[in-house]
Amino acid sequence: MASDERTIRAHLEEIEKKLNELKEKEAILLSLKTSYERWLAIETGTGQTYPQKPIANQEEKVTTDQEDSKQSLLSLRAATLKVLQEAYPQALHASEIWEKVQALGAKSQAKRPATALDFSLHALMRRTGLVEKVAPATWRWAGKEKEEGADKKEEESEEE
Repeated sequence: MASDERTIRAHLEEIEKKLNELKEKEAILLSLKTSYERWLAIETGTGQTYPQKPIANQEEKVTTDQEDSKQSLLSLRAATLKVLQEAYPQALHASEIWEKVQALGAKSQAKRPATALDFSLHALMRRTGLVEKVAPATWRWAGKEKEEGADKKEEESEEE
């Protein structure tokens, strides 16, 4: 019976050791998860702390006040681009953009949505070039300039 007791105690120690290792791994994974969630919240400007959809289609969906929410879903990005396009050639501060985007019905869970929007515009500028930063937290639509520049280049190449 003493050998059975020793064997069981040895198994218990082994199990406790494995449980402690798993707790360490869990703590590390939770820390990574939290860090990734924070990064996504900053990078996407949504203020969302955990992605609800696959990252490939990650956009915060918002409803418009004017239309039935079942018929029309507007992404925060689309609303932001619409506001900047309508304001072109005028530049708008992130807080002004946020006010106009909010008027379109956009919502954000961010504590400081204008700041989150500013971060989102930085990412959009790097990825697409559709917006340009003209002053601190001040943005302007650049898509028209790019389209006009492309049209002029096409005309020049056709003339040659």
